[in-house]
Amino acid sequence: MVVTTRGGRGGSNGQGCGGTQGRGRGKQTVGSGSRVKPTVGRTGGVSGPSGPTAALTKRTKVAPGGVKQTGGDASTSCAPPPVSRREGKGRAGGLDTLEAVIEDATTTGGRPEIDIAGEVPARQSSHTPPQRVRSTGGGSSYSSNPTSRSPPMASRSHDSQATVSISRTRSIPHQFGDTTNRLPFAQLTSRATSGDHLSNLNLNDQPRHQSSQSRHIEEEVENEDEEDEEEEEEEEDADDFGDGEPDQAEEFNGYHEPKGLDDEQLLENVLALPGRQRLPLLSEVPIRDSLWFTRNNGILTRCIAGIFRRKFDGPYYSWGVTPIVKQELYFRTFARKYNWDIGITELVRANFNRIATKQMRGIDPGAGAEDPDLSSELSTHRNLTVDEKNQLFLKCTEFDQKGNPFGIGGLSQTFNKGKRKVQYATSSSVAVDLEELQEEMKSARQKIVEHDEEIRRRDEENKKRDEENQKWDEENRRRDAELLELRQRELDKGYFIMASENITLNEGWSYMLTGVAKIARILEGKLEASFEAAEYLNLYTTIYNMCIQTSHDYSQELYDGYRGVFEDYAKHTVLPSLKEKHDEYMLKDLALRWSNHKVMVGWLSRFFYYLDRYFVTRRSLPTLNEVGMICFRDLVYMEMKSKAKDAILALVHDEREGGQIDRALLKNVLDIFVKNGMGNMETYEEDFESFMLQDTASYYSRKASSWIQEDSCPEYMLKAEECIKKEKERVTHYLQSSTEDKLVEKVQDELLVVVAKQLQENEHSGCRALLRDDKMDDLSRMFWIYHKITRGLEPVADLFKKHITAEGNFLIKQAEEAATNQAGGMQEQEQVLVRKIIELHEKYMVYVTECFQSHSLFHKALKEAFENFCNKNVAGSSSAEVLASFCDNLFKKGGSEKLSDEAIEATLENVVKLLVYISDKDLFAEFYRKKQARRLLFDRSGNDDHERSILSKLKERFGGQFTSKMEGMVTDMVLARENQNNFTDYLSTNMTTKLGIDLTVTVLTTGFWPSYKTTDLNLPSEMVKCIEVFKAFYETRTKHRRLVWIYSLGTCQVIGNFDQKPIEMMVTTYQAAVLLLFNNTSRLSYNEMFEQLNLSHEDLARLLHSLSCAKYKILIKEPMSRNISKSDVFEFNSKFTDKMQRIKIPLPPMDERKKVVEVVDQDRRYAIEASLVRIMKSRKVLSHQQLVSECVEHLSRMFKPDVKMIKKRIEDLISRDYMKRDTENRNMFKYVA
Repeated sequence: MVVTTRGGRGGSNGQGCGGTQGRGRGKQTVGSGSRVKPTVGRTGGVSGPSGPTAALTKRTKVAPGGVKQTGGDASTSCAPPPVSRREGKGRAGGLDTLEAVIEDATTTGGRPEIDIAGEVPARQSSHTPPQRVRSTGGGSSYSSNPTSRSPPMASRSHDSQATVSISRTRSIPHQFGDTTNRLPFAQLTSRATSGDHLSNLNLNDQPRHQSSQSRHIEEEVENEDEEDEEEEEEEEDADDFGDGEPDQAEEFNGYHEPKGLDDEQLLENVLALPGRQRLPLLSEVPIRDSLWFTRNNGILTRCIAGIFRRKFDGPYYSWGVTPIVKQELYFRTFARKYNWDIGITELVRANFNRIATKQMRGIDPGAGAEDPDLSSELSTHRNLTVDEKNQLFLKCTEFDQKGNPFGIGGLSQTFNKGKRKVQYATSSSVAVDLEELQEEMKSARQKIVEHDEEIRRRDEENKKRDEENQKWDEENRRRDAELLELRQRELDKGYFIMASENITLNEGWSYMLTGVAKIARILEGKLEASFEAAEYLNLYTTIYNMCIQTSHDYSQELYDGYRGVFEDYAKHTVLPSLKEKHDEYMLKDLALRWSNHKVMVGWLSRFFYYLDRYFVTRRSLPTLNEVGMICFRDLVYMEMKSKAKDAILALVHDEREGGQIDRALLKNVLDIFVKNGMGNMETYEEDFESFMLQDTASYYSRKASSWIQEDSCPEYMLKAEECIKKEKERVTHYLQSSTEDKLVEKVQDELLVVVAKQLQENEHSGCRALLRDDKMDDLSRMFWIYHKITRGLEPVADLFKKHITAEGNFLIKQAEEAATNQAGGMQEQEQVLVRKIIELHEKYMVYVTECFQSHSLFHKALKEAFENFCNKNVAGSSSAEVLASFCDNLFKKGGSEKLSDEAIEATLENVVKLLVYISDKDLFAEFYRKKQARRLLFDRSGNDDHERSILSKLKERFGGQFTSKMEGMVTDMVLARENQNNFTDYLSTNMTTKLGIDLTVTVLTTGFWPSYKTTDLNLPSEMVKCIEVFKAFYETRTKHRRLVWIYSLGTCQVIGNFDQKPIEMMVTTYQAAVLLLFNNTSRLSYNEMFEQLNLSHEDLARLLHSLSCAKYKILIKEPMSRNISKSDVFEFNSKFTDKMQRIKIPLPPMDERKKVVEVVDQDRRYAIEASLVRIMKSRKVLSHQQLVSECVEHLSRMFKPDVKMIKKRIEDLISRDYMKRDTENRNMFKYVA
């Protein structure tokens, strides 16, 4: 590094830099008008020439404890006096200049160098060797930045290496005297206080506090004995980094010379910040997000080059062979740890390889300086401690498989070994002394500990020097304050209060009252100029000085005075004005006074800000803002709240009656009620909201009494709905959101709840009238206005239920009357009834979904209503039977329901919905199964797909157990058809089994089909042969099943050879057996037929009655009567004839209803017993009441069990030892395992 000192320029004050030469503590003298602290350093004092430029060209040997001279001058330490620049011309006072030329960093080819004072020095010749200043006993560190608040002093340098920090900024021209350490104007907005001063003068802005930090980075210095052989090479390296763009000479660190300001204005800007004499200029180090080698034309800064050069030169490893990924990783880790700007570029990376191969050369002096092209005006340096460097070196050292260190080893012994090697491990000409290297590695830690001890010793010495420097700083700041005060006295006549050493309470408070009076005049609308910066600062500083002065602390008095200002203003200005006005005018004035009060609190709290920061916090007192609000609450709000409340309610009443009001005014006034609650809503609720709700209830109570007499139900609901909507709008515009629910509830109570019964049960326009007239819109409105009221929909749902129940009962009554009037038309009326009930259900289900939004109350009402009338008997038939008959008529061929497939599917869906309301679902299942069996067996089913469709719907709704038997019947019919085809094939392949009769056999599964009566009928010989042939066929299919023939379900086609013509007759198997008896004889008695057929008297009587007494008289009975007796004789009627070629002779119908009921009752007994056993098995011990209730709950899905039947089943289970009674409590049952 080359350091040159220039002689001071001439001036009126004759400043210069002189001194005496000697070792130890240096002593310097300056000319008049300048104060420079003696520099305390580890180097000997030197004298700086004043006059022509002197260059230190002699080398010095570095030795601990001082400077060893080898001939020539020692190192220089000179403090520059205040620097001034205005177009290169000096102002009052002399000027000393310091220029530092930094190798490998700032010496750029073709780029002019700008010195601190702004001059352009001649570029150093390339053949002139650079001169160095070295010291190991303690290097001096100083900054020529004119923003520094202290004179040059020795820097704390833990690694005993010199550091020179250069920052290029402009300085402010002096206005008077020899003021030192002036802050640059361009950086005033970046400065900050300790937190107790304001830096902004805007009335509506909050004070800003900014902070910054200065860091210093020191560059390590190498030993002197390696300098000579490397100087020329380092000059070449410096030139390699000099390909940057020309410097912007007119801009330094973002500072621009202000235009159009005279010297006095510049000085006022400097004085505008309170506490300026105590502030150092600190700044943050900017962290860039750019990648580490994408910056253009950059150089490596902040001593990174020096550290990396030594770190990456190992015994057989160098930076040049390090992978790019590791290069970036090491560099980023290093830079991130110390918050350095990652400014390495492709140019640096390309040249860095060559620099690194110069093993352990002299340090690059330019590594410690910042480059203005890459760093912003806020960039500063930070010193690395030796501990940090050692930790970084050791953590980054790696070892190969043999334990040899390589990579970025940090031990000096490793570097010393490495620098003697020209080639690395890949070269066979040079061997590495690994054993010596390992020994040195073992002793590294001990050397580090010794080094740390040396560092601690130096730290103590540096601490002593820092204390002396601090004393000098205090003195320097005090003199600065004196000079500033002197200038301020000339500019501001009221400054004597702010700057006085001791301010009395009367003087300070009188001065503060002038500011308070000016604020009051501004708020009262009197023409008054706004606060200027100087006025604001003077008021603030007066409070500050009165609180911190040593003679007397007036904090308590100022705090009380602050309260007194508001109390006086409220009593003598605000209240008299408010009491003179009334109604809306009073509200407008109140809103204005509240707004002015908030502004006044904001201003005065800034004047007294120091009290908030320290006095109020330490004493745990209310803050200044709280004090201002409390004064308004106690003096103004408490006095005017009742009057304001009445005025607001009057305006609200006018608006409800259709008038126009100022809603913004009401919002502002009600904000006073809220804010004076000091953080809670109790004040607003107690002082306004409660009265508002009372007034609302009274108003709408009067309206409801009038409207209910005048309007119909729909008209009344329209008015109520509009009122609720307007009240919500009022909440939106000027009431608090928390008031909405309470206000709407009051309106609903008075308009809807109180008159609900009278409104809903209105005979001509109430709920039932709306249902009767299908007024869906009005019903929807009724639902919406009542659904938010607690239990408001229950009366509506109850009326809905009653209306549906009445309509359903009317349909049943109508069907019974029609069945009574029309003999034999009951079946037809049942079909009509079910169809009407389906239509009724569809109609009111639309009401539930559309008008009542599928609300659960209305679903429940619909369900209860249909359950009420759907479970009633119709002309002796249960609803389950009626519904089963409807389905049978829908499915069978020739039924009365002639519908399309789509209509049938829709009807089936509705039938399943109706079945939900039938309590005896098991009874419906049995009736349906009976009728389904007849349809399937006698081929009466119209469509098998419809049969399967209803079963799938029933299964989905009621479960698989409900339809399992029905599904089995359908499956049996499919299998029976396949079996019949196989039987036909069997007959065709066996010629010996010719029957002469077309036989069709349907094989059924016993568990699926209803139970039928079986008899041992003596079949005619023709039929016996058929049965034997089929048995032979069936045994070929399976031998493990037994066939039981059910003759009652069989049919035969018999051809009667009558005299006139043969007639084909469709008869049952029993009828065919009787008729075939007459092939052998034409006359038979009752007893003879009884003996031959082996039938019961009941069955034989039914058969003979159908053949002799019915429509078709195939047999002639003697005697002729309607009754069959055992003495009767029957003869074949050969004279019988009919116009039809084929006739069907039916049997007299049997009453199956009774039989079905008996079967269902038997099944219910089994279901009850199974449920009881299942419950007791899981609960073990249960009381009688609990057992019955749980059993009812389990079985109610299929039927509603009778309690008496449950009791009988319990007793039966006890008798069969499934459970037993408790011996101590007869009401308790226990399960018997």
